[in-house]
Amino acid sequence: MILLINMILAFFVPWAAGFVALSFFFARDELTLAARFALAFVVGTGLLTFLMLFWSWGGGGFSGMGLRVFIAGITVIGALMSLRSRHAQARRERPYSLSHDAIMPGGAPGRAEFLWELLDIFIVVFLIFQCVYIFWRAFHIPVYGFDPLKINALNAKIFFFKKNIVLPLDPVYRGYPLHVSLLQTWLAINIGQWHDQVVKFFAPLYFAAYLVIQYEFVKFFMNIRKALWSLGLLLASNLFALHASLAYMDFPLMVYNCVTIMILLLWQSEREDRFLYLAAILAGMGTFVKREGTAYLFIYGILFVLMLLKDKNRNYSRLRAGMKFFLPCIILALIFPVFQWVHHTDSEGVLLDFSWQNLHRGPIILKQFFMDFFLSGNWNLVWPVLILRLFFTPASESHPLFKWLIMAVGLFAGLLFLLFLLSNAFFWIAERDTTLSRLILHFFPLATIAIVLSPGPQSGTGKAE
Repeated sequence: MILLINMILAFFVPWAAGFVALSFFFARDELTLAARFALAFVVGTGLLTFLMLFWSWGGGGFSGMGLRVFIAGITVIGALMSLRSRHAQARRERPYSLSHDAIMPGGAPGRAEFLWELLDIFIVVFLIFQCVYIFWRAFHIPVYGFDPLKINALNAKIFFFKKNIVLPLDPVYRGYPLHVSLLQTWLAINIGQWHDQVVKFFAPLYFAAYLVIQYEFVKFFMNIRKALWSLGLLLASNLFALHASLAYMDFPLMVYNCVTIMILLLWQSEREDRFLYLAAILAGMGTFVKREGTAYLFIYGILFVLMLLKDKNRNYSRLRAGMKFFLPCIILALIFPVFQWVHHTDSEGVLLDFSWQNLHRGPIILKQFFMDFFLSGNWNLVWPVLILRLFFTPASESHPLFKWLIMAVGLFAGLLFLLFLLSNAFFWIAERDTTLSRLILHFFPLATIAIVLSPGPQSGTGKAE
């Protein structure tokens, strides 16, 4: 019981910090309660690990009450500033809300609608079963796997017992971002011991938070039924369900990556600066989860620039919008590299090689892509269904968001292709059979959203163009 209470308190602190951070962007009635709780966890855990980095950087130790008082103090100060700004700010005439009346679509009467309702019930039962299993697996199976043990858990254990951030001696592992390691350290600090099962319990919470966020996003642009179907496609994926209970860096990066894309699409629809700031913050936080998060900044930048160029409103300052997006994410992305530079940390990473000899890698990479996307057991039939959806739905009849999601998926796949073609990362696709799958996981949920978007006008209130 004491262990459970300490775990709850450990997660309450980052959730409260995230809740306060969101209050700067959204008033109380501008998000559903579920969406606010889920986003607060994602934002709050990102804030927590950055604050732990700053605390250690400033000479603070991970023992006693100092770290907790520091984080609680920052949260309280943020809450007071939020209250003050809210009192000074006039109420909006039309608040943004994810709580619109997105009801089940009215389908064909009689037997056909009854069959659709049976499918909905089956999906709900399937989701409940999968969620229970994932939480059970996460709590009962300790950390395992090379990366979770050699990189994350080892770092976290060193931080916990050394009471400070001490980077590993091996230069191969010294350059990895510390988000997951610091989360595990935080859990160990709060339960007062190193526990191989408990320290990875953040993974299913990221899973639950992401389910809520995707559900609310699809419901906003479509309806409840399509939102449930998108979650059913997600959990029908073996790799997604597996990583939801593991301590790899890939699942948290998937959350930050996909939520960043969703918030950018909301900005494309609503053109409100708060979505731009929130997307930038989430993008910057993703760089502290795994090194690929830094590479994904280029994709966010390309999508954002294309959205700006498509905007026909000449009164909207593109330069100002660009600064609002790029400055926060670049500042956050530079924090860990500056920390490494200050501590004279040398590390080994991806080395680029632009020689013509690398062109022979192309067929090998394409073969591996085809095998993993379409012939592996990782994704069920999601990718083939997406291809069919792409070729058999006329562009004029597609949902406004569909092209942006397809573009994002294409950019991620293209980036991975260039990474393997022009760097020493080719080894990881030529000699290993899991690396590509974990990289695809980072953007896989976008495919499940694209599949359920109905052709023609959207059913929700979103106005994506």
